[in-house]
Amino acid sequence: MKSLLNSSLPLMQRIKNYKESSARKPITIKSKNIRESEVYKKWRQIENLNNEGVWKKKLSLLKITEKELEDILYNSYNMPSQNDRSFIKELLSINLQDIKIEDFYGEEEKQNFFTALFPFYILSMGHLKREIDHINIKHKEILGSERLINELAHQFCQKVKTYLYPALVVEYHCVLATDLIDHIEKSKKFKHYACNISNTPEWIEYFFEEYPVLNYYMRNALSNWLKATICFIKRIDKDLISIYKNFNIPGNSLITEIQIFMGDLHRGWQTTSRLKFSNGSMVFYKPRSLKAETQFQKFYNKLLNMNFETSLSSYMILDKEDYGWVENIKCIACKDENEVKKFFRNQGLNLSISYVLGINDLIYDNIIANGEKPSFIDLECILSPVTIPNEKNFTSHYKAGKYLTESVLVCGLIPRYGMGDIEYAGVNNSGLSKINGQWIKKKSWKQDKEGKLFLRYERSILDLPDNHLPELNKNKLSVQNYVSDFISGFKRGYNFIKNNQHFFLDQLGNFEGIKTRVILRPTHVYARLLMTESNHPDYQRNAIHVDVLLDNLWGYYGEKSMPGEIIQSEINQLWNGEIPYFYTYTNSKHLWDDKDNLIIENYFEETGIELSKRKLLRLSREDINKQLSIIQNSFVIFEKYNTKVNVTPLLPFEKKNFALKQVEKQILINEAVKIGEYIYTKAFNDNDKEFSWID
Repeated sequence: MKSLLNSSLPLMQRIKNYKESSARKPITIKSKNIRESEVYKKWRQIENLNNEGVWKKKLSLLKITEKELEDILYNSYNMPSQNDRSFIKELLSINLQDIKIEDFYGEEEKQNFFTALFPFYILSMGHLKREIDHINIKHKEILGSERLINELAHQFCQKVKTYLYPALVVEYHCVLATDLIDHIEKSKKFKHYACNISNTPEWIEYFFEEYPVLNYYMRNALSNWLKATICFIKRIDKDLISIYKNFNIPGNSLITEIQIFMGDLHRGWQTTSRLKFSNGSMVFYKPRSLKAETQFQKFYNKLLNMNFETSLSSYMILDKEDYGWVENIKCIACKDENEVKKFFRNQGLNLSISYVLGINDLIYDNIIANGEKPSFIDLECILSPVTIPNEKNFTSHYKAGKYLTESVLVCGLIPRYGMGDIEYAGVNNSGLSKINGQWIKKKSWKQDKEGKLFLRYERSILDLPDNHLPELNKNKLSVQNYVSDFISGFKRGYNFIKNNQHFFLDQLGNFEGIKTRVILRPTHVYARLLMTESNHPDYQRNAIHVDVLLDNLWGYYGEKSMPGEIIQSEINQLWNGEIPYFYTYTNSKHLWDDKDNLIIENYFEETGIELSKRKLLRLSREDINKQLSIIQNSFVIFEKYNTKVNVTPLLPFEKKNFALKQVEKQILINEAVKIGEYIYTKAFNDNDKEFSWID
């Protein structure tokens, strides 16, 4: 078990143990040249890591030499601590004899292998109960109830089931290949495996010996979940009276449900959660400062006092500095067609504000449609600075990238595809487009006839409520038939801002010092690595193989745009079971990570406030035409609205009616020159050495 547990440790933990035991002699020595190993060859096949300079950069970030890496991989320095072994011992000590596991078996549990997690479920409940018993809270009869503890532990097990599922599937097929369950009826074999085999002490010991990386995953998940949950419970207890008061909830209402994991995991498994009360009220918990939302609402109220049209629905916020509570916003249908038009006109107004204030990530799950007015429920990306799009400043590619990253496109409202690859366009997840019914190319685990597991892309239809879109007569309506209303709103908002430029410039100072999230890669890239690819049973036999998989993130290495410090932080956060999180401040050029480590100084060319100021100062006919061009091109490509809106011809060519045989050669040459000159004027030009286009 010891040597196998050693295989459970990621490289960063092995390095830590190696440094702590460096004075000791290795227990065993395997004289092997690392450069001859398969692991090393796979490492060096990764794009950019095949460059000797970048490879040395990676080693320097890990604070080891190649010789030390060789020692770490092949010599037994790095024995796991007592805590690593205690997790398995606790699982083995769980007594299930008095529990009828079949009572917890159902169709959903069959799919999720919940019964295989039963010892872990019991262990999680026990740990959470002990932690709650040791803290001093006023509302222990509610927050420490057996019902609530069971509910939270169940949600936790459903969350971590993705770690175990692929290996459990493989093992089930291995069992079928033996005579172990030959005596069981075919229709009952899986139930017998799930309820009577996969949770026994003998099986647990075998399972974690076969897949030792799961030991690290599950132990780490339990530790993070306990800390985050206890922190959450303490905050509920501390703020409960204020929650009743600020959200108009009767004081005699009880908490009937706590739903956790309603968002991505960040910063020690903290996640958006929801409280439901006995009177039907619901309040959302956000594990981050809500200063951005509160300041924006103050700013927006000033706009309304200046006769800016009411285009957003406000909501109650209780900011507690490091976290906060938010009112539940109901999705309300529109009364008539006129309200639908107003909704999209309002979104045009909102895009103009988002453009100048650098509000990004306004995708479908960050918006709620409330009649004719939308609500923006997540403004953690406000006054966001622009990341460097290219290594070589002032090349045509750099200029094109900068043009787009400073445009309305990055706000997330107008249609654009995400989660795609070279063979698949992806999903249009914008804040204006219908998500439900789109198909997605999804990786899922499949078994061959021999029971071996492999990843396969499948076409899956998305089934989502589209709460970000207006509803009329029980139908959700996308922007496709209301583009002219949207563009009208954007023009009106843009001109209002231009005419009140000094007011907007003066208001920027009120946003100084606000933390703003920086999204360096699409979330789906991290999620695919974390929840799908790294969970293949082959990876779970040795953590080094997971390290090699995660190091594929180095494929996007760039000395300025994606330096190694960022990549190594991404890998560390993924190993913690989290979506990597980075942030800056609205008046800073530096970049921090989830543990508040300063990753890179002066990573950004300018602060978010400086960028917003520059946008405000360049408001002009030329700029609005550029933004309108991007908006119109976005809709033409993604929403097929070009037959519904009159688009101005790009070139005012004179129409000529003549037969082909009468066309003079010079006329054709002249027209070709006009086309070429137009294309040239639209290019991003690097001193005539390199050209890039985005139209």
